[in-house]
Amino acid sequence: MSNKVKIVSIVTYLIYAIFWDSLMFGGCSYVVFWMHRSAWWFLLAIILSACCLKPKHWRSLFEKVSYEDKDDD
Repeated sequence: MSNKVKIVSIVTYLIYAIFWDSLMFGGCSYVVFWMHRSAWWFLLAIILSACCLKPKHWRSLFEKVSYEDKDDD
């Protein structure tokens, strides 16, 4: 993997992780503080924030896969 692809995968993962966590905790904060629901929603936020893609899997999305030419018989 070239350096440019590594940098792009790191930057996009950081954007994804920040977006995912802010969406989870922001949504649960809305439910708990503005809708006056149970604080157990924060446990759901913690569980869901742990369910985001891991950096190793995210990096594999950027790797080039080479396919061998196959003859159709």
